[in-house]
Amino acid sequence: MEDITNIPYLEPISNAETAIFFSRLWNITNDESYKSLSLKGAMSALGASTSNPKVLARISIAYMKLYESIKANQVLNIIDSRVEIVKDNNCEKGKLYYDGKCYTSIHEIVPKSF
Repeated sequence: MEDITNIPYLEPISNAETAIFFSRLWNITNDESYKSLSLKGAMSALGASTSNPKVLARISIAYMKLYESIKANQVLNIIDSRVEIVKDNNCEKGKLYYDGKCYTSIHEIVPKSF
């Protein structure tokens, strides 16, 4: 085998999808190594493609999962990419956890980033 074929290479869109995967995994496990892997995937994707709207959209989702995530402890009738279902969010059943506080409704939550 040639040296060049030994180097793993993922397309920018794959790196962006990987960033989303690790950001979701970080939300569920709270393991900081997954957050680091998500950021690494996002940086790799952006380093290779800064103008592809498909890549930028996926990086935006990963960013929201990392910095604007809302944790729910049960399935709710909410369509929002920030919401992640976790086993325990340190709130009462049916409440949402965001930035150290519990909320009854997603409409009470004011994003920090935008």
